[in-house]
Amino acid sequence: MATFIQNCQAFYSKSYPVSICSEGENDFFITIMENTITTIGLYLPTAAAKPSRIYEWADGRTDCQYRNWLSAEPDSFYDDTETVAQIVTYGKWRDVNLTLVSTTLFCKSNALTLQEYADSCQTLDNCAQIN
Repeated sequence: MATFIQNCQAFYSKSYPVSICSEGENDFFITIMENTITTIGLYLPTAAAKPSRIYEWADGRTDCQYRNWLSAEPDSFYDDTETVAQIVTYGKWRDVNLTLVSTTLFCKSNALTLQEYADSCQTLDNCAQIN
């Protein structure tokens, strides 16, 4: 899963693959993505240090229990070959092999504080003027 985190953080150091915690968030997500097959931050840990059969969010959220699997998904509980989740048809989710994931990864970050925003501005050309 570190690869997904690194891909998000290549764009912004404080971002992570998206976690979806409610039907409303799922609906919002599919509206933005317009039914593009997209990898989300839900994965099945397979590292020897933490073997698991429970999907977890890459951002570490444990309060997010919402799932929207397609019928018969996830289907890789036995051989650990499909370890990441994608949003596919009508906002439903499926598990897929890490090597076959879509190139679209949806990332998120917390909003910046006003000070963080001001600190990130080098010139007025790349930031809106703060009044």
